[in-house]
Amino acid sequence: MAKILIGKYEATIYPEGDGFTGAISLGFGPDGKRQRLKRKAKTKTAVKDKLIKAVKALESGVTASATYTVRDAVNDWLSKGLKGRSESTVTKQRILAETHVIPRLGKMKLQHLRADHVDEWLDVLSSDLATRTLRDVHSVLKRAIRQAQARDLVLRNVAELVTTPTGKDGRPSKALTRH
Repeated sequence: MAKILIGKYEATIYPEGDGFTGAISLGFGPDGKRQRLKRKAKTKTAVKDKLIKAVKALESGVTASATYTVRDAVNDWLSKGLKGRSESTVTKQRILAETHVIPRLGKMKLQHLRADHVDEWLDVLSSDLATRTLRDVHSVLKRAIRQAQARDLVLRNVAELVTTPTGKDGRPSKALTRH
């Protein structure tokens, strides 16, 4: 059993099954039980890398699981983040999310989402959507990630780092015409 120091935590790496397991002792919980963070991989090096990543996430306060997706963040925001809004606003946001955000970005893990992904997604949409709709769709993503960030599910909001591009021209207004 190899003992190593990762940050301020003592970790152990030991063989288990057909690979290795790494464990970090986090002390004892309020119930008196020992709390441990475990990671598994095929090699000792891979386990050590996973433990280092887990310690960084632990120290930053981020508690997101590796399976939390953009779809999960958007759905959480739709269910919790629109309280007190009118029914028409909720319906509009849901339609924008289900039409433009979830189909194209929904499967991506929120931890792996980068500003480049958001930029490319908006560039694709800019050929089909008017500038106002593009801003609204970008806003849905930004607000969903902001809520996830407030709940310590992601470290930063990459959608905030991207500028909304100009879309195609919208339809002309019919207000106050002489016809």
